[in-house]
Amino acid sequence: MLPVRKSFTTDNSLIVCRNLVVCVIFFTVSPLIADESTETYLNNLSAAIQLSESAKQATQLRNYKIAADDLQAAIKLLDGYVENSSNDFYPSLFCKLGKVRIEQGLWPAAENALVRCLRLVDHINESQLRAVALADLGQNAFKKGELDKAKSYLNKAIELATKNGDLSTQAFAHLWLGAISALRGNFEHAETELLEAVGIAKKANDPSTEGRARNILGENSRLHGQYDNAIRHYQEALAIYQSINERFGMTMVIHNLGHVRTMMGDTETALQHYDESLRMAIDIQAIPAALEILAALAGIATDREDFDQALDLLGVVFAHPASPKEALHMFAEPLLARLQNKLPADTVEAGLARGGALNFDELVKRLLDKQK
Repeated sequence: MLPVRKSFTTDNSLIVCRNLVVCVIFFTVSPLIADESTETYLNNLSAAIQLSESAKQATQLRNYKIAADDLQAAIKLLDGYVENSSNDFYPSLFCKLGKVRIEQGLWPAAENALVRCLRLVDHINESQLRAVALADLGQNAFKKGELDKAKSYLNKAIELATKNGDLSTQAFAHLWLGAISALRGNFEHAETELLEAVGIAKKANDPSTEGRARNILGENSRLHGQYDNAIRHYQEALAIYQSINERFGMTMVIHNLGHVRTMMGDTETALQHYDESLRMAIDIQAIPAALEILAALAGIATDREDFDQALDLLGVVFAHPASPKEALHMFAEPLLARLQNKLPADTVEAGLARGGALNFDELVKRLLDKQK
């Protein structure tokens, strides 16, 4: 789930008005559409704006398949008309599609859309949209486990967003720089970046980004054994998410509370958190988040020496294309190493293959039915 940057949102009526004015100017100066009537283009533009608004609503409801279909339909309506115009609506569609693809766990498709957005905004010199696309490319690279690439994108986004006075994008980029440092074990630098994200997000009145930064502050504390601090950060993040009814954020925080309770030895409370967060993840179709929760449940199964269950869960996690790379690195791969030390190699290999062949939806349903 991506926070909505207020500097990049506009009332839909203003979008319609602005783009209709731009397209009239465009038709006056551009020879590219000599074979099409102005009326046809205006109709296509109006339909594309409506599809974009529909995609926005679908994204808010986490109906990402519908959002992606609407955005692709809008792009198709405008293909060939505005590639070289000064209108920023067309490139913004690729930026929005990239965000949706990130939420779907489709990292290569997200990168393709965001890179296309960058190429288009370079032509029109739209620096604000460029900063947003760079920040999202940074997040996407992080999800793919390409940390150096992510850092490069994010630093460029901060530089440009600072020049633009775009506080939300600055906060968003600092957040992911903090996540990179946390993943690399640099506790102090991670905390500095994340507190910077919190401060800027407050100034921007961007509670979504503030909540995400506080959640990662909790992760940073948990990874360094500061469990009480971790719980405090998680609870602060959860309160923010509850105040704005952001269910994806709530899902991730409750999941992380399960992690810290596991590390504190409170397995029963951890399982309650995992069950609640998995139900929420499935309800909002946050598949990457659900896969992270399955990896955590595999850890508890391993602790209980239920190795068949652990391998089934890990097999699903490793086989699913939407598994976040950072989650595999932090949780699934170390857990697999533990299992390899406990079990014969052929047992592990067969168990992972069995799990990889399981149907994700059926497995999750079985788990949730078991907890009722």
